[in-house]
Amino acid sequence: MPTAEGHATDCLIKVRVEVLIENKAEGSNTTNADIYANRKLVGRQLFTWGRDTGERLYRLTFEWDTRGFPPREYKIRAEAFVWVDSSPFDNDLVVNQPVVLAPPGGAFPGGAETGGSVTETDPRFGKDRLGG
Repeated sequence: MPTAEGHATDCLIKVRVEVLIENKAEGSNTTNADIYANRKLVGRQLFTWGRDTGERLYRLTFEWDTRGFPPREYKIRAEAFVWVDSSPFDNDLVVNQPVVLAPPGGAFPGGAETGGSVTETDPRFGKDRLGG
């Protein structure tokens, strides 16, 4: 469940993406968790899941350094691809609300404020599991 939040510091904008991954008890492995902005890889973390059968939820935090990215809207997608997964169709999630990068000193569309956050939840994920 990615969330995105931008912070401006000395004209450097980092977008924080937090991902909650659930292991459906299908063994153990080490794989990449990736974050994409408009299909361009902007973050990757290696993580190991399934060591402990009781450990089902994994929280990862990414920071996308937007230097060098032109002002526009970006669709964010998180993916944790596992080759031996019996249900690979649920290994990624797209954030429906785009991240908007405005030009330095420029305004956001519609006069929107800087910063903010958005949460996207896979409808198949049990809302009681989100926790704090």
